[in-house]
Amino acid sequence: MVVKAIVSDWNKTLYRRSDKTRNITLGMGALVETIRDSKKPKIERFVRAVELGTAGAAETWRSLRRFERGQIDLEGLHEVFNRRYICGQRAEDIRKIASAYANLTRDELDWRLLNEIKTAHESGKATAIISASYDYSIDETLRAGGASGIFDEMIANKLLVDESGRAYGFTSEIYGKKAEILGELLERKGIRGSETLCIGDCEDDFAFARVVGNTRFIVSFFAKEEFRRRVGKAGAFVPKNETELHNYIDSQ
Repeated sequence: MVVKAIVSDWNKTLYRRSDKTRNITLGMGALVETIRDSKKPKIERFVRAVELGTAGAAETWRSLRRFERGQIDLEGLHEVFNRRYICGQRAEDIRKIASAYANLTRDELDWRLLNEIKTAHESGKATAIISASYDYSIDETLRAGGASGIFDEMIANKLLVDESGRAYGFTSEIYGKKAEILGELLERKGIRGSETLCIGDCEDDFAFARVVGNTRFIVSFFAKEEFRRRVGKAGAFVPKNETELHNYIDSQ
């Protein structure tokens, strides 16, 4: 059956980095911007930034380790990050830092995958990103890396902003729900799962296979070796290089 859509994850799939470093950078950057505008003496602002940043980083990394052990869920991890870094910061500062980070990390995009998706898009196939990352950050990284316009649609988490322009967290609507979101997307576009290829790097992404089938799931080049071996045995396609990837997509 002819492929009509390609849907991909973002972190560790199209983009080498994970959310961990980016989120700390976003939060610390916004925090510094807020403190910089304070009317307090410079030394007091510096000390306050160190105090808040050190305490926030320590709690965030502790929570991250607990999340990786399965002791808290993603909501719990987000609660710590939002409380420590995001709540009360100016949304414009968070977006400014996201743009700067995108410019610094634009070379982390994986053009082995992006070139195939770009070709598919140019031939009229539907293309989309479904990610638990921050939508503005994804957009900015694609822009900075020269990959704007490759995707028809992006479904990702958003920054929550109050009427005063202050952030109070991020939405958490994607993690653990990718199969359902993919199903809704394809239904809206009138495309079958059997007409779709999906790309990802981890167990949360492999949920796509519940909609499209294991053999139509492509494992990203950045995925961990253990995941590549395990889902490969389950029928997922695990490309060793760009040529294998191209030949597989071209054969579908």
